[in-house]
Amino acid sequence: MRMLLGVGLLVWSCELWAADAAGALRAIRSYTAGQSRQGLAAVQALVSAAATEAARGELAAALAAELGSDATADAKRFVCAQLSLVAGDAEVPALAACLRDKELAHAARAALERIPGAAASAALRAALAGAQGPELAGIINSLGIRRDAETVKAIAPFLGDARIEVVESALDALGNIGTAESAAALDAAGKTLRSRFMPLRAEALLACAERLAAAGGAAQAEAIRRELAAATDLPEHVRTGALLALLGTESAGAAEAVKAAVARDDGAVFFALLRAIALEEGPGGEALKRKAAAFLAATADPRFKAQAALLLFKLQAPPNLALGATATSPDGLEKDGQASGDQAAIDGDLNTYWDEVDDKPLYRLVVTFKEPAAVSLIRIVGHVHHDYAPRDFEILCDGKAVAAVANARYTANELLVPFAETRCTTLELKITGYYGRSPAIRELGIYRCAADGK
Repeated sequence: MRMLLGVGLLVWSCELWAADAAGALRAIRSYTAGQSRQGLAAVQALVSAAATEAARGELAAALAAELGSDATADAKRFVCAQLSLVAGDAEVPALAACLRDKELAHAARAALERIPGAAASAALRAALAGAQGPELAGIINSLGIRRDAETVKAIAPFLGDARIEVVESALDALGNIGTAESAAALDAAGKTLRSRFMPLRAEALLACAERLAAAGGAAQAEAIRRELAAATDLPEHVRTGALLALLGTESAGAAEAVKAAVARDDGAVFFALLRAIALEEGPGGEALKRKAAAFLAATADPRFKAQAALLLFKLQAPPNLALGATATSPDGLEKDGQASGDQAAIDGDLNTYWDEVDDKPLYRLVVTFKEPAAVSLIRIVGHVHHDYAPRDFEILCDGKAVAAVANARYTANELLVPFAETRCTTLELKITGYYGRSPAIRELGIYRCAADGK
């Protein structure tokens, strides 16, 4: 008895739902843009309240029927939008019929784009035949967004189309689909595609590689990224994206590709590695940062080496080898002002500083370690930013020059100077130019930053 009562209530509920939907839809048939949206809101409320499969099916059928009614184009466009939320395979034919109506084509395509299932994809593929210009480009875009693997064969031929917007849509769609077949189509297009489309092809390949990697196609993704990273005629953002992805790949081939780009002193490499270090977070992020810094340190370009030194220094936080060493000034000059003497330059206290009498042509500060040490970077904190701080100087290890600095540019009163790793007992600053009237130093740090980033 209870079961019969339940079934009866369900049938009654569905009949009531259908009646409400039919009435609400009849009420909006004359709607045009600019009129009150009260009737539209009533239909939207029905769509939002359709919580069961049966209710959604009833409502979807009623909505689809409206596409064949005498409702205005504005009303039908609204109906298409609601169908995108509740429609299934049964409503696809009604929407597909609207793809040839210029007033409804966009709304119908947008609805089909969102409806799950093979029927919607098949309808969009069928609509490719005979579609023109922007309409064709739009259908290709929708197929790409759906990422249907069967779509590749239908889209690939449009890479040779004469219409610019069609070729652009085909490239974007193949990148979105991201299968081995779409990668093959993009690869083949490299031989015939017009030159103006090559940057877009590269973007599509990069997107394709990301999809492949996520789907287990790591080897093919790496091959694509290596090709993009090695191409010097592609947009920098594409090469940067490829290099950034390769950095996170644990393979010898990926590492070699990055090293090759570094060896070219490629500006894109610099920005890729800088982004990796600045942005990567979460599991594995720290390892990626260290790897990026190590690759960056391998470049011969002094601009990049300086940046690498800073990055490695921040990542590794190496011990300050100057602490515990001895500082001397073998230049015969007296300390000046409130300076605390030679040892103040390496005592780890920013409140004390080393300074000598003003306006002299040469100042010398020598740090002697207790035992020989490997060093590769110094950090200077001046007295004040670009005022009473070393500007032009040499760095000597055991009396041999290892680096020279001219017109030093400090960042927040901090200067880092990298140089080739050297083992020594003494490190000397031979200062010939300075900001202000003397090269005061609040702190001189001496470090070894490992070239492998560890």
